[in-house]
Amino acid sequence: MEKDKYSSQKKYLAKTKKQLRVWVDAEKYERLKDVVKKNDTSIYALVNKYIEEYLKVNS
Repeated sequence: MEKDKYSSQKKYLAKTKKQLRVWVDAEKYERLKDVVKKNDTSIYALVNKYIEEYLKVNS
């Protein structure tokens, strides 16, 4: 069996990060993907920025 080349990265992330998953309407997701790409960013960056701003306002 071939060893997962990302296993050490996965172990590290499992200790330091938490995964967030949401179900989004397929059409909305595609629109979001297009807008994010046009703004030269990523959905990952967008979500993390939102979380930071939300915590600043609500903590």
